[in-house]
Amino acid sequence: MFELSANVPPPLSRKVTWLLVAWFVLSLPVLVLFPVIPLAFDSGPSVEGYCFAWSVWTYPLTFGLAWLFRRRYPPLVWVPTANVVEFITGIGLDR
Repeated sequence: MFELSANVPPPLSRKVTWLLVAWFVLSLPVLVLFPVIPLAFDSGPSVEGYCFAWSVWTYPLTFGLAWLFRRRYPPLVWVPTANVVEFITGIGLDR
């Protein structure tokens, strides 16, 4: 009598839930970093500055994609990893 319809997505796995929580926690400092982005270019244009600006500006987009498609396509939860990797590898590229 009370069968699930085909339109109901499956519940989230533990890994997906923890990743979404981690990405949300990492998104909080991004709000503080938005006004600081121009300071990355004080000494002129640099690869580090561009990597910092790109990773901070696009993080809300990748987090939003991960959140939006969390049930339809759970592997997209890993998309914000690109921003974190870019931020970490961008440190020290100009040296």
